Amino acid sequence: MSRNQISTIEHSAFGNNVDMEDLDLSYNNLLHTQLPDSVFQNFSKLRRLFIHHNKFYDYPAGVRYLIGLTELKIDVFKDFHFGGNFLLLRKLANITLNPVGKFRLRNDTFYGLQNSPIENLQLDFWDSIHNPLERNFLTHFHHLKVLRIKFGISCSIVNALESLYGLRGRNMDELIFEHNMLRFPLPQDGTLTEHNMRYLLTMCVHRLSFNRDQIYYFPFEKVLNTTLGKCLRHVYFLRNQLFMTFKGLLSLFALPSVKTVNLPLSLTPSQGYFSPGLDINNNLQSKRTFNFNVTTTIPPSVEHVDFSYNVLYETSDLQSVRNYTTFNLYIRWIFNTSNIKTIRLANTQTDLCHHDWIIHCPNLNLLNASGWHCSFLNPSTFNKCGQLRYFNISNAQLGLGFKNDEDCQFLVNKKHLEELDLSHNNLDRLCDSFFNDSSNSLKTLYLDLNLFRHLPSALKGLKKIEYVSFRYNVLEYFDEQDLLIMDEANGTSFDYYGNKFDCSCKAKEGFIWMSVHLEKLVSIHTLKCIDGRDVSDVIGNIQQFRLRCLSMFWLQLSIITLLLLIITIFLTAFGFRHKALVLYFFMRAKHFIRGNKPLDKNEYKYDIFISYSEDDRDWVINYLCEKMSQDLELRVCFHENNFIPGLSIFDNIYNCIVESRLHLFVITHSFLKSTWGMHEMEITRNCVLRMREDENIIVLFKDEIPKSEMPSALKKVWFRVTCLKWPGDDPDIRKEHIFWAKLADATALK
Repeated sequence: MSRNQISTIEHSAFGNNVDMEDLDLSYNNLLHTQLPDSVFQNFSKLRRLFIHHNKFYDYPAGVRYLIGLTELKIDVFKDFHFGGNFLLLRKLANITLNPVGKFRLRNDTFYGLQNSPIENLQLDFWDSIHNPLERNFLTHFHHLKVLRIKFGISCSIVNALESLYGLRGRNMDELIFEHNMLRFPLPQDGTLTEHNMRYLLTMCVHRLSFNRDQIYYFPFEKVLNTTLGKCLRHVYFLRNQLFMTFKGLLSLFALPSVKTVNLPLSLTPSQGYFSPGLDINNNLQSKRTFNFNVTTTIPPSVEHVDFSYNVLYETSDLQSVRNYTTFNLYIRWIFNTSNIKTIRLANTQTDLCHHDWIIHCPNLNLLNASGWHCSFLNPSTFNKCGQLRYFNISNAQLGLGFKNDEDCQFLVNKKHLEELDLSHNNLDRLCDSFFNDSSNSLKTLYLDLNLFRHLPSALKGLKKIEYVSFRYNVLEYFDEQDLLIMDEANGTSFDYYGNKFDCSCKAKEGFIWMSVHLEKLVSIHTLKCIDGRDVSDVIGNIQQFRLRCLSMFWLQLSIITLLLLIITIFLTAFGFRHKALVLYFFMRAKHFIRGNKPLDKNEYKYDIFISYSEDDRDWVINYLCEKMSQDLELRVCFHENNFIPGLSIFDNIYNCIVESRLHLFVITHSFLKSTWGMHEMEITRNCVLRMREDENIIVLFKDEIPKSEMPSALKKVWFRVTCLKWPGDDPDIRKEHIFWAKLADATALK
């Protein structure tokens, strides 16, 4: 009958329905005056009654007839009071209180519930409480085992703790404080002391939670030797602003029965508050530095530890006294227990991989080390956790740290590892044997937000892998190794979201594979190409894509073939036109490979090398050479006398040119018709242009030759060489003397 806007119920509305067990009258407009006592008179078998969200300003007296009631949902309002009409509800074990408006909790508020076996009470009164609270209002709950106090911004945690007066000395399974903080709190509102915890310390509570209570300080050292300290098994502090003294931290782990220590997002950076507890003289006049090296061992009773998003290790200044004293605290943590099952130390802002952290927990199942500073990695840090199943070490700078793991020891002895998160580590490679010990157990692998261009070859050996997350890497296409890894991974799903794929023909084989193995790809419709297209569009039109790539291949092959043909024709024509130049460079390269160096002017074997036509042989050898040798005392080189048998004519010509200080060309009509003469002239021209000056070339015209008939090689150096003309049969003997004088001057050593 919920949500029907009922405002009145007649006394005979339910007739003789005495067997009714459930009645829901919630979310109506009922007043207690419009609900006669006789309505519930015959409901002794009623088990569940929901009358919350109505307009009661007092409770109906007829509830006294509901002696079989086990569950009640009811409003609490200004001046509400569970009076004597509720004393007969001896089976009521579950009660839900719905706050309506503001109200005050008094000592007799719950008087009528003292006979009810209520074990679980939720005081979820966000911003509904009027202060001050009367401290004994909980005394009537004699069977209470679980209590949750959520007073919101109406009360501070100190006020909430005062309400435990009525429960002092009790044994309870769980006590939860949540969102007990003032809107504008003062420091004392979140500072817990032995005094304002005096009632809690007398209670035996197995599970104690403080969630978002704006606690600044909790005296763990005061808890140690109390009833609470002896009973505590599970301690939870979530999202507080706890300033922890080191003595308090040691006391927390010294609790004899503690199994779970969870303080995520609770410890604040301890500048000025994390004190070792020493007395410092405030009158120090010289600057001093104190270094503290402390070892903390997790006790054997602890099974679960959560210090995520806290500061566990500081080497910065922790406290200053008038700018004269500096404290440096170095904490060495030792996890060496066979009972611990889970360790959560995410984002503890430390370089735990490098310093003296010892994690020797043979039965550890879960380790969250995300956010650690592992740029200087000790590869054996985790090697003694043989039962580890879930390992998160994301965002831990392993891209640098793995450079210290040359022997690939990071996952040694992880034979039971099922889930591994290596995301956000700037990784671009993994050693081939990285997963050797986990090959038969690893099922889920996260490699997101790294720098991988392809799947690591280490994935080949994973036999039971079910899911690989490869999001937001720099993968552009699948190469042969990627396809081989994915083919061998039967039943494995791969997630490549966030990678920009190269959708050109370069990636053709990868797209063909993807079109056949869609079942292995997660979120295929979210994958994008570098050019903005959807990968799914390319895969959906894979045949067109293959034809386009095939056409592109033949087009590129045709263009390359044409270019090679053009280059071949060009080189052939160039070689034919500049045969001498090509021969020169060929011989120069051959001598360079042999290690022959150019000669200095004092090291030349000959003074002059003479090039001539075979038709002028008698005149050159019997007259010119003999005259130059005897009268001018020159070491003359010519082919009949100085060419070495067995060498090619090109090598002989080149050797004579480079071993001679000068080069003399005897130009006649026969010489111009000689092929070798032209080769010698071209080779000589290239030699002198690249090895010597043009003045080392002497041109002797024995015949009258017009300039138009001169070879092109001679024209190019005409104005830079020495030219002589043989007087021939001229009867004037003076002209011959002048010729020899000029030749002697041209061949003189300069």
